[in-house]
Order: sequence, then structure tokens, then C-alpha cells
Amino acid sequence: MRLSQFSLPALAVTLILTGCSNNDSGSAEVAGDAGAPQGQALYLEVCADMNEFLDDMQSLQDQAGLGPIDRRELADDFMDFMRRDLSDWAAEWNETVGEGELEIREDDLQLWEEVPADERETIERAVYDAADGRC
Repeated sequence: MRLSQFSLPALAVTLILTGCSNNDSGSAEVAGDAGAPQGQALYLEVCADMNEFLDDMQSLQDQAGLGPIDRRELADDFMDFMRRDLSDWAAEWNETVGEGELEIREDDLQLWEEVPADERETIERAVYDAADGRC
């Protein structure tokens, strides 16, 4: 089992929910709400988040003595996770964390296909640009 398997869901949920929220309360809102990052702002946010994730994974690999990560493989894994129906994962998460701030409401989850096509393209481009060191 790779270390990234534990962190990919967290990054995906961050992008799907709180990363696209337009409020300061910490509560999650559906991606695509007014005020959510779009265009270049979305690209820069996803790129920064993905770079941070990849750097964190490299640090974990280094601490475990496992050598360098394959950034492109992690980007592929992340995009595969984003394309999944996350309702089963969210149910397991909610069972673990219980009710409260960390709870994920299924109504707040969007399927990848429900994200506007231009945003999907921007997210995917930013993920792979981060993996390839272009941002």
C-alpha cells in the first residue's frame, strides 16, 4: 500500500468541497457556486494544492526511506479518484468522523461529470502541470 492512498481522498474532497467554497465559515459548499475560483484563479489554486500534496508525499516517502515519488503516477491516481462516485467514500468518512464540522453531506458532492467542462479541463491541466513541474 502506498502512502498516497491515504492522502488522495483528502485532497480530492478539499478541491470538490472547501476549495470551491465561497464562505468563511469552514462549511463546505457545492463547487461552482458564485464566488468559487474560476479560470486562472482555479488553475493557480489547484496547481498550488497539488504541488503541496506532491511535496508532502515526497516528505513522507523520504521519512519512510522509500525513495522518490512518481509525480505523474500520483497525478493519474488523483484524477482517477476525482472521476469516481465519492458517495461510498463520504459515507465511510462520515462514519469515522461522526457528525460535526468534518461531516460531508452527500448533497454537497458533485460527480466529476457535473463539474462544468471548462472547470474539469482547468483542474486536469493544473494537476498534470504540477506533476510535471510547470507551475
